[in-house]
Amino acid sequence: LKRDEARHIAYGVYLISRLVAQNNAIWPVVEERMNELLPLALGTIQEQTSHTADENGTLPFGLQLVDYVAYATTQFQKRIARIERARAQTIEELYQLDEVE
Repeated sequence: LKRDEARHIAYGVYLISRLVAQNNAIWPVVEERMNELLPLALGTIQEQTSHTADENGTLPFGLQLVDYVAYATTQFQKRIARIERARAQTIEELYQLDEVE
C-alpha cells in the first residue's frame, strides 16, 4: 500500500512539474494551491493522531505529534521544491531528470 501511494504522489508531482515546465505562468496558482492544502494535510494528521495518543499526547512507539508534522512538512517542502525547479527546465530536461531519479 505504501509503495502504491508513493507512486501516486510521485506521478502527481511529475505531472504538475511538467505543466509548470510547459507554462511557467501557472506557477503562482500551483504555489498558492499547495500552500492552501498544507494546513488541511497537517490538520488530518492531528485529527488522526488524536485518537491514538495517550493522556500525555504520546503516540505509539513513543512518537509525538511534532514528529509526524515535521515529516509531513519536510515531504511538502521537497515536493514543492521539485515542482518549482521545473520553472527553469524545458520538457526535455524534465524527462532526462526523471530518468536519472
